[in-house]
Amino acid sequence: MKKIIQVFTTLLVSLLFTQMAQAAVDADAIKTSLMTARENLVAMIGTPDAAAQDKYQEEITKATKGVDDGVAAALADKGTLPEQVTKLEAFNKVWGEFKKTRDDEIIPAIKAGKVEDAKKLAITVQAERMKAMKGTLSELGAKPDPAAKLEAGAK
Repeated sequence: MKKIIQVFTTLLVSLLFTQMAQAAVDADAIKTSLMTARENLVAMIGTPDAAAQDKYQEEITKATKGVDDGVAAALADKGTLPEQVTKLEAFNKVWGEFKKTRDDEIIPAIKAGKVEDAKKLAITVQAERMKAMKGTLSELGAKPDPAAKLEAGAK
């Protein structure tokens, strides 16, 4: 009986430490904000209405803050493991490049009516950055996209 209690205690402590380490990075929340920013940018590209574009841009700003805050919180959390910090820093580098292109090139192109220029950037360099960021978030424990699950199951 004593041996069973020792094994159970060891398993419980191990489980608690695993949960604490995983809680340090809320990759799902970061990914949700990232995808919300992306969805609003796609919608913004698709509408010629200036008022609607402004609303989408407001949502992009809110979602961007969610990503920034989530990454900052994880980096500031003492429970974030060194390998997680490395991944978060890599994510943040790509995220910074993504935001700069979005804010300095894509959104101004949309507002100027140069939708094809905006689309070209969105489906080339930005798509690669998005893929890299989602990959990093998956490595940090984010759940896969529902569409990705369906595609994997179909293979």
